[in-house]
Order: sequence, then C-alpha cells, then structure tokens
Amino acid sequence: MINMKTTSNIPTLSRGKQIGIIIAIFISQFFNNGDTMMMSTATPSILADIGGMSFYSLMFTAKTLTACIGFLIAGKLADKFGRRHTMQVSCVLVAIGYVISATAANMPVMVISRAIAGIGAGLGLSLCYIIIGDLFENAVYAKVYIVVTVACSIACIAGGPLGGIITTAFGWNTVFWMIAPLPVISLVLISICMPNYVIDTPEIKFDTLGCVLFVIATTMMILFLSLSGSFFKVTDPLMLITLAVAII
Repeated sequence: MINMKTTSNIPTLSRGKQIGIIIAIFISQFFNNGDTMMMSTATPSILADIGGMSFYSLMFTAKTLTACIGFLIAGKLADKFGRRHTMQVSCVLVAIGYVISATAANMPVMVISRAIAGIGAGLGLSLCYIIIGDLFENAVYAKVYIVVTVACSIACIAGGPLGGIITTAFGWNTVFWMIAPLPVISLVLISICMPNYVIDTPEIKFDTLGCVLFVIATTMMILFLSLSGSFFKVTDPLMLITLAVAII
C-alpha cells in the first residue's frame, strides 16, 4: 500500500498555535454549516424586503452547487498552493459573500453572493478535515475531530433559532453582518498560527473529467429540483432533458 502522506513537510507547532488552529477550524465549521440554517428563518423577511419570490429556491441552490465545486477542488489547490493559502482564500470568499448578502438590494445580487460564499464554504469544509489530518494524529486527532463535529452540530441546531431571533430584533441584514466577522477571525488565526505547507505525495493524475462530470450531474439535478414546480412543470421537455443529463 502506498503511503499517501509523508511527514517531511508537516510543521511542528507549539501548543498555543495548535489551539489557535483548532479555534479557527471550529469557527469555520460553525459559520459554514450554520449560515444556511440562519438564512432559512430570515428568508421571509428577505423576500418581503427585496422581493424576488421566483428566486427563492436559488438562494439555497446557488450555495449548495458552488460548495460542491469548492469541495472537489480543495485538495488539489491545497496540494499546489499550500494549506494556509487555500484556507485564507476560503475565509476571504465567505466574508465577501456575507458582506454582499447584507447589502443586497435585489434577489439576483443575493443569489450571486450566496454562490461566492458557497465556493469558500466548500473549500473550508474540506480543508478543515485535511488540516486536522495533517497536524494531529492518533488520540489527538480523535479529540479534534470531535470538536469539529460539535461545531457542526451546534451550527445546525442553533442556526435556525438564532437567525429568527436576530431577524426579529434587528432585521435580516444583521444576520449577515453578525456572522461576517467570523471568517475574518478564522482568517487571522490561520494567518498567525499556521505556516503554509504542502505534503509530498506520489504523482497522481487529477481526475479532471470525473470532476467535470460530477459537477454537471450535480448542477443538472439541483436545477431540476429547484426549477421544476416553480418555473417549469415537471413534465416540461426542458426539465426532462435536465433530469436525463443528470442521470446519464
């Protein structure tokens, strides 16, 4: 069996920097998993304010689709440009997406902002597990993995109620303004605590065709589920073609 990872380029970090990285990963997992739940309860206020009921499903579809793309390319980017740099890009994209969402004056802008945040979220969700797999081993890895899982659970459970409370008290824009600093905090901690490094691995051909086909299939299926019933009938020829392409 080929050992896919060597330890030659993995930095040795102090306890303080390890804790800083764990906090950054916890925060990253929280906002990447929780923002959709928070947005779901804020959606009625968003629609009432900026309109665009026909784009309702696309707000969620845009992030889901681009997150799939980010998740696919995260490993390749991290191997080429380094873990820290790729994680920094993830945090910046998410922060930009949140700021645009908070200031969105119409639904197309909101959809675009969710797509931008989705790419960053996909990168971050994948990179968190890559990083803890690199830097923490054996029993320590198990503990850090539990911390990451707890972050996901808290985000999923508390995101919806928290978004509803904030929206009711301060407005839907505040939901995005309040979570926008989180990727910035994660960015700062990653920049301070984690050096940029790559892992020496055997030369493996990147399955570009497989990724492209996966993205096409996912895109077609998400579009079918999002558009059928609201924009087109399920039996509409365009919807049937979309479904056929996804299956093929």
